[in-house]
Amino acid sequence: MASISSRTIASMLRRTFSPNGSQEYPPGATRRTYPALTNSLWLGTSASAGSSRRVRRNSDDILVITVFSLAFRHGMTREKGCLERLVGTVRATATGICRSRRPPACHDTAAGGTGPARSRRWSPATKLPAVLVLLPPSETKADGGDGRCLDLDALSFPELNPVRRKLADALVELAADVPASLAALGLSERQRGEVERNARLWSSPTTPALLRYTGVLYDALAAAEFTDAERKRAHRRLAVASALFGVVRAGDPIPAYRLSGGSTLPGLGSLRSVWRPVLEPVLADVDDLVVDLRSGAYAALARIPGAVTVRVVTEDARGRRKTVSHHNKAHKGRLAAALATTATEPAGPEDVVAVAEAAGIRCEQVSETALEIVTGP
Repeated sequence: MASISSRTIASMLRRTFSPNGSQEYPPGATRRTYPALTNSLWLGTSASAGSSRRVRRNSDDILVITVFSLAFRHGMTREKGCLERLVGTVRATATGICRSRRPPACHDTAAGGTGPARSRRWSPATKLPAVLVLLPPSETKADGGDGRCLDLDALSFPELNPVRRKLADALVELAADVPASLAALGLSERQRGEVERNARLWSSPTTPALLRYTGVLYDALAAAEFTDAERKRAHRRLAVASALFGVVRAGDPIPAYRLSGGSTLPGLGSLRSVWRPVLEPVLADVDDLVVDLRSGAYAALARIPGAVTVRVVTEDARGRRKTVSHHNKAHKGRLAAALATTATEPAGPEDVVAVAEAAGIRCEQVSETALEIVTGP
């Protein structure tokens, strides 16, 4: 039987369970317990004054729709016994999703229950895996900040702290020898200020990572223009690869520093050899859909099995494509902004494509885990 990843099956099930655009509400005396919008995967029934009513397909409908959709999509309908085996796989995946979607055991107080007030919503989307968009860092960093000095315990992924501390101490010690720092970091004499930044690493003020990094990608991301709701989503969905910290969440407080993914520090060796043994297991344990926008030097620090990668290409009049280098970061920044702020929660590559296209970005899925942003000549 052809191989279908559990992520693909889960994504298809979610579309069958709850199509894009539907909304659910908690039980209550005057509240709807059904989706507000209709979709071809839902069955319409009778309507009452003031509201239309929709009901879910039953579990057998969901199973049949999902199995045959997957079978036809992957050309498996003629394989002997494939449907029977696929039924078992889909049924097991569906069981896990149904458990994650179970609403809290409480009732609306207006209906005689003792649960939370009616103004509180339960949304099954919060129970489903999120998307993690992994960005590359920038060589340039914004100055200053209004946060306290660096506290490794305030950063996400605390299992990386031993390596973070070792690298930070090594960077501060190296800064005491300016010529050696310039050589190790690949800097010129005019960039001595970067060495001074490293010397103050433990005492400098911090600011959220999403505001610390600057440059073309972050200009296109335009995080400063996010609304409060969009900022909360971005802090949950965005992360930044870092030569110093391994990976940080968008809201993690970090100081300005200078260290590149391809650097080699005296006594420690290449950052790839330092980070890969500890960073790969951490990223491999991330349950979210990972959209990997890192550049080559940072992708080399840790591989992420199953991550969705994105390539920016240009297409000429004959349909021939080649990789874009100059505007690559700007296009990835726009995609990151769209994924960070969308009200829906992308669950698979096809959802990433849909979010991109809704934002006016031409994006195509070219393999199970590879996407291409297509630009004009």
